[in-house]
Parts: sequence; C-alpha cells; structure tokens
Amino acid sequence: QLLATGLNPESGDTGQLLVGMIQATSGMEFFRKVESECDQLNAGQMSIYAVLALVTAIDESMTLEQVLQVSGGTPEGALDAVNQLERARLVRTNRDGRMTLRHRVVAEAVQSLLRQRGLLAIAAGSALRVFCASGVRETTYSNPERRTMIRLLSHSYLLGLKLTDVEIRGIYQSVEDIMCDDFHFYLQWGSFEVEAGLMDNARHALMAAMTTGLGHQDPLVLTEFSLLRLRLANDDPAGGLQEEASRAISDLHRVIRSRGAASPHAYVVLAREGVTWLSGNASAQFRDRTLVAESLELLERAGNLDRRNPQVAEVRLPAIETLHRTLLR
Repeated sequence: QLLATGLNPESGDTGQLLVGMIQATSGMEFFRKVESECDQLNAGQMSIYAVLALVTAIDESMTLEQVLQVSGGTPEGALDAVNQLERARLVRTNRDGRMTLRHRVVAEAVQSLLRQRGLLAIAAGSALRVFCASGVRETTYSNPERRTMIRLLSHSYLLGLKLTDVEIRGIYQSVEDIMCDDFHFYLQWGSFEVEAGLMDNARHALMAAMTTGLGHQDPLVLTEFSLLRLRLANDDPAGGLQEEASRAISDLHRVIRSRGAASPHAYVVLAREGVTWLSGNASAQFRDRTLVAESLELLERAGNLDRRNPQVAEVRLPAIETLHRTLLR
C-alpha cells in the first residue's frame, strides 16, 4: 500500500505512517498483521522472507541470486517463491536491482516474530552463509557483499539479536569452512567467546586470528588478543602468565602509537585490564617500570578522547591515578 501511494519507502519518516496505514486498512494491530502475513507463506517463501528481514533491518539488501540461495528448494521453486512475494508486495526490488522487504519497520517486526518462534538463529545463520560465500573474496568495505558480511559476522550484532551462546557459537561454526582464511572471522568469534567467558574457546579463535593472513598486524586483532591475555593473567595471578601479560601491554602500546584516536578500544583495554595487571601484586616481582611509565604517558596524552568516547572518559583518569601510585612504590 505504501508503494501505491507514491511515498518513498526509503525515507526515514515513513515507518510510523506505514504502521498506521496497515492497521487502518487491515483492521488489525500492526504486529498481528505481520504475523498473519507470515503464517500465509509456505516454507520456501518464509525462508526467503526471514533472511530478507534480517538484511533489511540493518539497512542492507540482497541480489536475486543471493535470495534464490536461501529458499532450500529447486531453482524454479525459489524463483516462483520470489515472484509470489513480490506480487504480494511483501518484498520489493530497488532501483539498483537489489531486494529488501517493503520497509525496515516491517523487517524489525518479522525479526521479533522469528525470535518468538525460535527461528531467528536459523535465519541469521542462513543470511550469514549467503554473504560469506559472496563476500569472503572481496577486500574493500565499500563492497556491499563484504560490508553486509562484516555486519552479520559482528559478535555485537549477534549478541544484540538476543540469541543464546550455543546458537551464536553454532552460527560461527556453520561458516568456518567458508571463512577459514579470513582473520576477521576468527576475531569476531574470539570476541564473542571473551564476552561469553569461555576463555579456552576465545584463545583458540584469537590464536587462529593471529596466525591467519595478516591478522598478527591487525590492530583490532592485537587489541582483542591483548584483552584476552590480560584477563587471563588478572584472573589467575599465580598462573605464570606474567610474560604474556607484559607482551600484551607492549602490543597495546604499539597499537596506540600507530593508530592513536582511531583505536579507542586499545586505550580502554590498557586502562582497565592493563593497569589492573601493572598495579597488582601478581606483577610486583616482574614489573617493568618502563611499561608502567609508557602506559602512563599514553593515557595522559589521550585527554582529547574523553569528549569523543565515554568509555575512555570513564576509565582514563582513574587509571592515571593508579599508575602514579604504582610508580611511587
């Protein structure tokens, strides 16, 4: 109906209008109308609709070839399913030939419905596998396949879907055969495992990130691997991890000196986990005062980040005070 009015579905102010129009013309509450539409789809149509919903919800789109890959049926049946969805005006083809749902607000409602029915992990895994297949060989973020792949791989995105740890781990496992040569894949998997608190899994994934391609030079990989090593050292002071902790801090220094404000997470890790280790009793016998002094210098020079990054602002000054006290011991 929105398309028939001549309104631009891509404009940011049409979401609530669409909700109102659907409710007025159908006599149903918006979410119930979306649920009713989904209930009328067969399995192949719903597979396509679900994946398109996740992609539309992050403001991305799919080619027809990608859409056909997710139906789970024959090529002819998949094409027929797409045609039926288009005739029902549930999906649309943009000017650039790429496909989405008719509006992001509908996509978000479908996503909520999938979560309620326990189908969201399946849809997320299907969407990711399609984009991994098309994006793994691309190298630039501006490429839509690579960009969407990176967004769907993000551990923050998957956690934001409110999937279980088992479901997220299963999604990463399901695409490892495609992504085994991409260090960014292992970075996201390892970051998820750090968040989940399964440090053996995190070490396995982040070591894979460090040893795949140029992962050992990537500032994001170095920062996350440093976070893991410092957290392990802080959690087990008697575990003999002093040398690893020291190397982790040196890696953070290297990232900060080369990237500066472009790597705010490195400052946060240094100020939290790094300073905790440098000031703790576990490092007293091993402490390199040069590392303490260098950490202090880098954090003191990062005052301009306080205004731009609340996480840095929260931890920087307390860390500086702690390092000053550590040097006075």
